[in-house]
Amino acid sequence: MGQYSISFIILVLFLGLLIGAAAGSLAGNLAGVPMVNDVIVRPIEVARDFYIIKRLEMEFTPASLMGLIVAALILYFKGRTRP
Repeated sequence: MGQYSISFIILVLFLGLLIGAAAGSLAGNLAGVPMVNDVIVRPIEVARDFYIIKRLEMEFTPASLMGLIVAALILYFKGRTRP
């Protein structure tokens, strides 16, 4: 992963979390798989009283963590340099 900047890596991992959460929501609602939407840990508070946002929390579900793992694997395998 030496050729990517830190900000790009953070952005891709964050988008992986969001895509995993959206896919888990679709799987839970359309396919009837309820376990992908269960919250693993208590919500993590990201910001409090930030301009007009009173409270911003992040929840981790199994689907969002799968999205994070897939995004990390894609970054790893795409970022490897071949000798």
